[in-house]
Amino acid sequence: MGRGKRGRRLDEYQHRFIQNNSPHWATEVPRKRMRKAEDNPNLTGDPRTYHKHTAVDVTERGRISVSSSYFSTHHAHSPGSAEDQPPSMSLTDLSGLHSGFESDDIQYANYLEETLTVAEKAKRKRGLGDDPHRLWLPERDTFLQEFLRLESRGDAALYSCCRGDLGCPESPQFRCIDCEGTQLFCQHCLVRRHLPTPLHRVEGWTGVFFERVTLKQLGLRIQLGHPVGTSCYNPEKAYNDDFVVLDMNGIHEIGLDFCNCNTAQSHTTQLLRARWYPATTSLPKSATTFRVLDHFQMYTFESKGSAFEYYQTLARLTDNTGTNTPKDRYEALLRMGRQYRHLLALKRAGRGHDPEGVLATKEGELAVICPACPHPGKNLPQTGTIDSWLYALFLAVDANFRLCRRDKSSEKADPSFNEGWAYFVEQSCFQKTLEMFSGKTQEKSTCVSHNAVNLADTRNCRGLAVTGVGAVDCARHNFKRPGAVGDLQKGERYVNMDYFFFSSMQHASNLITLNISYDITCQWSKHLWERMGQYPAPMHLNHAEKKITFLVPKFHLPRTFNHARHLTPSTSTKVWQGQMAKRLNVAGPISTPVATSTREMGPGSRRDALDDHFSDFNWKKICTMGTTLHRKLTEARPERDQHKQDLRREWRVAVERWEADHSNPNPFEAKGSIITQASVRFELARAEAADLQRGQDVSLHPDLSPSSLIAVGLDLERQPQRINALQRRIDHWTAVQTLYMPIVSRLRADGPPRRALSVIMEQHCDLKLSSIEWKLRQAQANEALRTATHLVTFKKGMDYSQRANTRSQTIIKAVQAKIDTTAEKYCTARTALGALAIPLANLDWGDQYPVLNRDDIRCMDGGLGANRESLRGSEHGSGELQEVMRIEWCKARARANRWAEEVELLSEEMRRVLAFLKWQAALVDHSGL
Repeated sequence: MGRGKRGRRLDEYQHRFIQNNSPHWATEVPRKRMRKAEDNPNLTGDPRTYHKHTAVDVTERGRISVSSSYFSTHHAHSPGSAEDQPPSMSLTDLSGLHSGFESDDIQYANYLEETLTVAEKAKRKRGLGDDPHRLWLPERDTFLQEFLRLESRGDAALYSCCRGDLGCPESPQFRCIDCEGTQLFCQHCLVRRHLPTPLHRVEGWTGVFFERVTLKQLGLRIQLGHPVGTSCYNPEKAYNDDFVVLDMNGIHEIGLDFCNCNTAQSHTTQLLRARWYPATTSLPKSATTFRVLDHFQMYTFESKGSAFEYYQTLARLTDNTGTNTPKDRYEALLRMGRQYRHLLALKRAGRGHDPEGVLATKEGELAVICPACPHPGKNLPQTGTIDSWLYALFLAVDANFRLCRRDKSSEKADPSFNEGWAYFVEQSCFQKTLEMFSGKTQEKSTCVSHNAVNLADTRNCRGLAVTGVGAVDCARHNFKRPGAVGDLQKGERYVNMDYFFFSSMQHASNLITLNISYDITCQWSKHLWERMGQYPAPMHLNHAEKKITFLVPKFHLPRTFNHARHLTPSTSTKVWQGQMAKRLNVAGPISTPVATSTREMGPGSRRDALDDHFSDFNWKKICTMGTTLHRKLTEARPERDQHKQDLRREWRVAVERWEADHSNPNPFEAKGSIITQASVRFELARAEAADLQRGQDVSLHPDLSPSSLIAVGLDLERQPQRINALQRRIDHWTAVQTLYMPIVSRLRADGPPRRALSVIMEQHCDLKLSSIEWKLRQAQANEALRTATHLVTFKKGMDYSQRANTRSQTIIKAVQAKIDTTAEKYCTARTALGALAIPLANLDWGDQYPVLNRDDIRCMDGGLGANRESLRGSEHGSGELQEVMRIEWCKARARANRWAEEVELLSEEMRRVLAFLKWQAALVDHSGL
């Protein structure tokens, strides 16, 4: 796993620490001593050896701070020796800190960041207990000897009689490795003690070592249907007396007796009442304890591991040598685990209390829904309007092509237990809808070239029954919505995504305000309501009575915005879009890791497994909802206060006028035209053509006009010095240059053969030629800045969520090289402009083209890439600079408004969570759950 932002930030603090402390090391160490040698009994000797303790702390806002403290120890040495001086500071001194930080589990660090309170994150004085490995190393031999002692009889070797039952004369030969303690018992006492715990592992002493035996071999019989310790007068042994139980400590062969009395329950009922889940309902020969099924479910939730890996763990706990392999119950574990999870979902939804039974379950009823989203009748006001933006539903639509499924099994052989009751849509109606659109080709994109649209019918699906999953999520809180997930047969086709969207809206039909985010919404939303008429009538949405806003996620906005201006970007919506700007989590940390373990499943098993994972994902969100909303509110309030800044009144008026009526000019867009070298060359060529029509020919060469001469010179200026064809072009150009600039012959004879054009222009050059180069240099500088902005944006996108692999790093380095070249091009153009400004008397050019340092390059839509400080000091500068300032001001104002709305919306969401939980508690009390 890559080091990520925290690792890079740590490097920055390391280098900063070295720079700040190396020059003053000798004077800083005595001042920073935090404890003396006499305060620590572990330290002895002369206090002239300095020890460094470095601590890493994560602040409340997730920032990393590195602090070092120094203390001394004593040892004898001669005064004035090299040991009198502290060691020099270097990066290797921090290597231990760096390696320790990298070894931390990133998931655990994120967990601590989300769960610890401010007081728990506060700094504290570190002691010896903060390094348990160092304390353990001296005790390593003691630990090893105790391990060896556990392999023997220990104190039991000193006595010859069993100490189980009082007065038992038998020799102690057996012990249980699952019971507490190491006491040995005889066979009779051991069996009697394990009547309540018949699945423990037992070992017998052979005289030399312990070997594994089973309680069945020692004579233990388990009686079901009666209290522990009592027997049935008419017991019935399990089929072939060969019953296998899977428990947390392994796979056990047991002696099992069913009750066969007149009032006896069925075999499956007797097993269930013992908290054992039977593998079959007819003559069961295998079962699994509820402990294992609960543990297996939590194992898959947290590790996303496969069932085979878990079963292999149980098998190796039973026999880790491979010489006595237990009976194979892998397929039985798959069946029991799937049935158990389905029953838990029904139990959680209260379906066991419905007199109509399980078959009366409605679509989406087994889903764990978001308590912070608006739900009419559950957490919204009973009176008043609910069309306010505070009661809007935030939806995000996307697909994940990692969640594919191989072409195995079929719906008939492996149907789903949930049948559309949870997150996946009901399959029969969905398949009928797909058959209606079979053979129809999806329209191509008329916006940017979206592969999701253009390649929807051509995606490679060889060997796959499902190419991925589409979903409609709660974008505000990242919850999976009921009836909003489905399979993709090829690409991201409209028919699939439409069906998921309309199916999801059946659970929010009473809401008025909807905000829908989709990366291809510019195409998808065009004919959405026309396509709705082709779907089943129950799925139709009365969109005329709703306020629906289609949004483009921030990740896709830069390439889409210019082609879809009818859509609303996140910075200009009357709701906070920070969470919606992120990509849908259907491809996030829950779904993507589980893709490997579900790829080989049948259709029904896979959907049930994903439904179970989605429920757990939602449940964990609910458990942390209080702390999450509180943390967001704590962060939003200072951000709101910080962003409340007004720069110019007229810009505020323009923004408010546009917010009231979008037909007014959009202040978020640049009004100035883009100046390029091609456009400048075209205008110069038109001017020269107009001069020729008027009879004014200033050209001194039949092939190169004045503007062409300068333009070709600028092209050659950036070329490397090579021979052959390029050198011949340069020689030809310099020959023509002498005609227009006679002074260059003397300059070329006195100095290097190649001089900057600006230097030549400055020395007795025609002002017309200087004016031509001035225009071309301006265009060159503008193009360089725009190119640098584009490259920085692209590089940032490559850096985001990319692992440090060779391919991505190679691309990033190549882009950085282009950024450096472009920045150098701008600096060259600026130097030339400075030389041309004096003869042309353009003395205010510096405000428009400030000095560009390496750390000044950043993205600014529609304007120059100068740094923020230079913009602040030029309120009355050039028009283009004012244009950039206006756009930045509009964005700052939009951010301030969004943060203010975020505070208001978070407060409303906190109220909704409490109201929803109270409604749910009242429902449980009313239903008798």
